Amino acid sequence: HICITAGVVAFLGAIHLDHIDTFLEILLNKGINKETFVENIKELHEQEFIDVYSDKAVQFSEQCLANYLIKYVFFDKKLLSLSEMIDVCFKTHRERTISSINTLLNIFHNKELFNFVQQEILFIWDKLLREDSPYYFEFVKVFFEIKDVLICLKNNDSPDMRNYPNFFKAFGRTQQYISFVKK
Repeated sequence: HICITAGVVAFLGAIHLDHIDTFLEILLNKGINKETFVENIKELHEQEFIDVYSDKAVQFSEQCLANYLIKYVFFDKKLLSLSEMIDVCFKTHRERTISSINTLLNIFHNKELFNFVQQEILFIWDKLLREDSPYYFEFVKVFFEIKDVLICLKNNDSPDMRNYPNFFKAFGRTQQYISFVKK
Protein backbone atom coordinates (compact mmCIF):
# COMPACT_ATOMS: atom_id res chain seq x y z
CA HIS A 1 0.00 0.00 0.00
CA ILE A 2 2.83 2.39 0.74
CA CYS A 3 4.15 2.01 -2.81
CA ILE A 4 0.73 2.81 -4.27
CA THR A 5 0.53 5.93 -2.12
CA ALA A 6 3.99 6.99 -3.29
CA GLY A 7 3.00 6.29 -6.90
CA VAL A 8 -0.05 8.57 -6.66
CA VAL A 9 2.02 11.40 -5.19
CA ALA A 10 4.69 10.89 -7.86
CA PHE A 11 2.11 10.90 -10.65
CA LEU A 12 0.44 14.09 -9.43
CA GLY A 13 3.64 15.85 -8.37
CA ALA A 14 2.02 17.48 -5.37
CA ILE A 15 -1.25 16.96 -3.56
CA HIS A 16 -3.23 18.56 -0.78
CA LEU A 17 -4.54 16.04 1.71
CA ASP A 18 -7.90 17.82 1.92
CA HIS A 19 -8.40 17.33 -1.82
CA ILE A 20 -7.89 13.64 -2.58
CA ASP A 21 -11.49 12.86 -3.49
CA THR A 22 -10.59 13.00 -7.19
CA PHE A 23 -8.58 9.79 -7.01
CA LEU A 24 -10.00 8.27 -3.81
CA GLU A 25 -12.03 5.68 -5.72
CA ILE A 26 -8.84 4.34 -7.32
CA LEU A 27 -7.32 3.99 -3.85
CA LEU A 28 -10.44 2.36 -2.41
CA ASN A 29 -10.33 -0.25 -5.19
CA LYS A 30 -6.86 -1.14 -3.91
CA GLY A 31 -8.01 -1.34 -0.28
CA ILE A 32 -6.64 2.06 0.72
CA ASN A 33 -9.08 4.41 2.41
CA LYS A 34 -8.41 8.08 3.16
CA GLU A 35 -7.06 7.35 6.65
CA THR A 36 -4.65 4.69 5.38
CA PHE A 37 -3.51 7.03 2.61
CA VAL A 38 -2.74 9.76 5.16
CA GLU A 39 -0.93 7.25 7.41
CA ASN A 40 1.16 6.13 4.43
CA ILE A 41 1.99 9.78 3.68
CA LYS A 42 3.17 10.26 7.26
CA GLU A 43 5.32 7.13 7.05
CA LEU A 44 6.85 8.24 3.74
CA HIS A 45 7.54 11.63 5.31
CA GLU A 46 9.17 10.07 8.38
CA GLN A 47 11.39 8.01 6.07
CA GLU A 48 12.22 11.27 4.22
CA PHE A 49 10.91 10.13 0.85
CA ILE A 50 8.39 12.95 0.61
CA ASP A 51 7.94 16.38 2.10
CA VAL A 52 4.81 17.40 3.98
CA TYR A 53 4.10 21.07 4.59
CA SER A 54 1.62 22.28 7.21
CA ASP A 55 0.38 18.68 7.60
CA LYS A 56 -1.54 19.03 4.30
CA ALA A 57 0.64 19.75 1.26
CA VAL A 58 2.62 16.76 -0.02
CA GLN A 59 5.30 16.40 -2.68
CA PHE A 60 8.43 14.44 -3.48
CA SER A 61 11.63 16.21 -2.62
CA GLU A 62 13.62 14.10 -5.06
CA GLN A 63 12.34 14.28 -8.65
CA CYS A 64 14.44 11.33 -9.86
CA LEU A 65 12.81 9.07 -7.27
CA ALA A 66 9.35 10.37 -8.21
CA ASN A 67 10.06 9.67 -11.90
CA TYR A 68 11.22 6.14 -11.12
CA LEU A 69 8.16 5.47 -8.96
CA ILE A 70 5.83 6.46 -11.80
CA LYS A 71 7.43 3.76 -13.93
CA TYR A 72 7.63 1.22 -11.10
CA VAL A 73 4.03 1.59 -9.89
CA PHE A 74 2.25 1.96 -13.25
CA PHE A 75 4.42 -0.11 -15.60
CA ASP A 76 6.87 -2.46 -13.87
CA LYS A 77 4.56 -3.77 -11.14
CA LYS A 78 1.22 -2.44 -12.42
CA LEU A 79 0.14 -1.73 -8.86
CA LEU A 80 -2.25 0.89 -10.24
CA SER A 81 -3.94 1.09 -13.61
CA LEU A 82 -2.37 3.82 -15.72
CA SER A 83 -5.54 4.15 -17.79
CA GLU A 84 -7.65 4.67 -14.64
CA MET A 85 -5.24 7.28 -13.36
CA ILE A 86 -5.23 9.10 -16.70
CA ASP A 87 -9.01 8.94 -16.92
CA VAL A 88 -9.57 10.32 -13.44
CA CYS A 89 -6.73 12.83 -13.26
CA PHE A 90 -6.89 14.29 -16.77
CA LYS A 91 -10.07 16.12 -15.82
CA THR A 92 -8.69 17.83 -12.73
CA HIS A 93 -4.88 17.53 -12.90
CA ARG A 94 -4.32 17.78 -16.65
CA GLU A 95 -0.81 19.27 -16.64
CA ARG A 96 0.50 16.75 -14.13
CA THR A 97 -1.13 13.87 -16.02
CA ILE A 98 0.56 15.01 -19.22
CA SER A 99 3.86 15.51 -17.42
CA SER A 100 3.76 11.99 -15.97
CA ILE A 101 3.01 10.47 -19.37
CA ASN A 102 5.86 12.48 -20.87
CA THR A 103 8.12 11.19 -18.08
CA LEU A 104 7.27 7.61 -18.99
CA LEU A 105 7.69 8.15 -22.71
CA ASN A 106 10.89 10.19 -22.59
CA ILE A 107 12.94 9.27 -19.55
CA PHE A 108 12.25 5.54 -19.73
CA HIS A 109 11.99 5.37 -23.51
CA ASN A 110 11.68 1.83 -24.85
CA LYS A 111 9.33 0.04 -27.22
CA GLU A 112 7.58 -2.12 -24.61
CA LEU A 113 6.85 0.89 -22.40
CA PHE A 114 5.69 2.96 -25.38
CA ASN A 115 3.31 0.19 -26.47
CA PHE A 116 1.93 -0.08 -22.94
CA VAL A 117 1.35 3.67 -22.60
CA GLN A 118 -0.16 3.79 -26.08
CA GLN A 119 -2.65 1.01 -25.21
CA GLU A 120 -3.65 2.77 -21.99
CA ILE A 121 -4.18 6.10 -23.75
CA LEU A 122 -6.14 4.53 -26.60
CA PHE A 123 -8.34 2.71 -24.09
CA ILE A 124 -9.31 6.04 -22.51
CA TRP A 125 -9.61 7.67 -25.94
CA ASP A 126 -12.21 5.05 -26.96
CA LYS A 127 -13.96 5.23 -23.57
CA LEU A 128 -14.38 9.01 -23.75
CA LEU A 129 -15.64 8.73 -27.33
CA ARG A 130 -18.21 6.04 -26.41
CA GLU A 131 -19.40 8.10 -23.45
CA ASP A 132 -19.61 11.26 -25.55
CA SER A 133 -17.54 12.87 -22.81
CA PRO A 134 -17.15 16.64 -22.69
CA TYR A 135 -13.43 15.93 -22.13
CA TYR A 136 -13.03 13.94 -25.35
CA PHE A 137 -11.87 16.77 -27.60
CA GLU A 138 -9.46 18.11 -24.97
CA PHE A 139 -8.07 14.58 -24.60
CA VAL A 140 -7.63 14.26 -28.37
CA LYS A 141 -5.83 17.61 -28.55
CA VAL A 142 -3.35 16.42 -25.95
CA PHE A 143 -2.86 12.79 -26.99
CA PHE A 144 -3.37 12.94 -30.77
CA GLU A 145 0.28 12.11 -31.35
CA ILE A 146 -0.20 8.63 -29.88
CA LYS A 147 -2.99 7.90 -32.38
CA ASP A 148 -0.96 9.42 -35.24
CA VAL A 149 2.00 7.18 -34.44
CA LEU A 150 -0.30 4.14 -34.46
CA ILE A 151 -1.72 5.10 -37.87
CA CYS A 152 1.77 5.72 -39.27
CA LEU A 153 3.09 2.43 -37.92
CA LYS A 154 0.21 0.56 -39.55
CA ASN A 155 1.08 2.30 -42.83
CA ASN A 156 4.83 1.67 -42.43
CA ASP A 157 5.33 5.43 -42.30
CA SER A 158 6.64 7.88 -39.72
CA PRO A 159 4.79 10.82 -38.16
CA ASP A 160 5.60 14.16 -39.76
CA MET A 161 5.56 16.87 -37.11
CA ARG A 162 5.47 19.56 -39.82
CA ASN A 163 1.76 18.83 -40.31
CA TYR A 164 0.85 19.56 -36.71
CA PRO A 165 1.03 23.39 -36.67
CA ASN A 166 -2.05 23.52 -38.93
CA PHE A 167 -3.87 21.21 -36.52
CA PHE A 168 -2.94 23.45 -33.60
CA LYS A 169 -3.93 26.61 -35.45
CA ALA A 170 -7.26 25.20 -36.62
CA PHE A 171 -8.31 24.26 -33.10
CA GLY A 172 -6.73 27.12 -31.17
CA ARG A 173 -4.40 24.79 -29.31
CA THR A 174 -2.33 26.45 -26.63
CA GLN A 175 -2.08 23.90 -23.86
CA GLN A 176 0.52 21.30 -23.06
CA TYR A 177 0.55 18.03 -24.97
CA ILE A 178 2.53 14.82 -24.97
CA SER A 179 5.82 14.76 -26.73
CA PHE A 180 8.13 11.83 -26.94
CA VAL A 181 11.47 10.85 -28.38
CA LYS A 182 11.16 9.09 -31.73
CA LYS A 183 13.76 6.63 -32.96
